[in-house]
Amino acid sequence: MPHGPPSPAPSSVVSHMDDDQYRYDELEQELLDEGSDASHHPRTASAMDPDNDPLFDDYPSSTRGRIDRSIMDEFIPNAWREDFLDHVDHQCQQLQDVMDERFSALEEKLEQTEAALDESKRAYDQVLVQQKDEQDRLLERLDDLVQWQGQNGKVCARHQALLKKMDPKDQRLARILAQWITKPE
Repeated sequence: MPHGPPSPAPSSVVSHMDDDQYRYDELEQELLDEGSDASHHPRTASAMDPDNDPLFDDYPSSTRGRIDRSIMDEFIPNAWREDFLDHVDHQCQQLQDVMDERFSALEEKLEQTEAALDESKRAYDQVLVQQKDEQDRLLERLDDLVQWQGQNGKVCARHQALLKKMDPKDQRLARILAQWITKPE
């Protein structure tokens, strides 16, 4: 491996670098011509504008167009430019169509979920109403039994059969109430 100084760049590279330097000088002069006040500086103005594209937010619109054209000139020959732009437009349209389909599917799924949730809530409310009605009915029966037990002073077979049909929590409540009523003072 030779350890000497690097070889000079080919002339095509040098001319390309000079061309970039020229474009940079134009950009610098354009920025200086737009005003020295910080509030009028493109960077400041773009920072305050939420609609700016972050890629080009440092450049005025005329420079932005020139950058777009120079990129196209540099990388895409004129003969392929229209085909390339059509291809990019087609790809963007396909992506937009896919995104629209996904959003539609998600909106439909959301509507189905909301409908199922509403149905589930209605069913749950109906079950709660049925449980409340059953609880009220059992408490009425319990009240009748407690009154009967208070009058007769004993637990009959009917009372025992009713206690067996009740929920264990309600049976415990019925026994506690029955003991409380029959307890001597």
